Amino acid sequence: MKFSLVIPCYNEAKNLPSLVKRCEKLVSARNDIEVILVNNGSNDNSEQVLAELLKGKPQIRTVVVEVNQGYGFGILEGLRFAKGEILGWTHADMQRSEEH
Repeated sequence: MKFSLVIPCYNEAKNLPSLVKRCEKLVSARNDIEVILVNNGSNDNSEQVLAELLKGKPQIRTVVVEVNQGYGFGILEGLRFAKGEILGWTHADMQRSEEH
């Protein structure tokens, strides 16, 4: 695996369909990229939404943090499971456009 992208998600159920679509575009471009979506102690239905959206998408995985301990903890937990030589992370709230 060349690149792992970690995205902590906290109560992002409504944004997850769009986020997963963007992740699908990324991983479909190359087979050496993985995306790790960290369910960072969400108390909405993020876990169920992720389970449904990620069926049949092995390059996009989830890591579950039971109790939210902050954005940084979510990143570190995702990095623990990353397989890439190059590691990166970003926000799940999609405040940045796809071009950036």
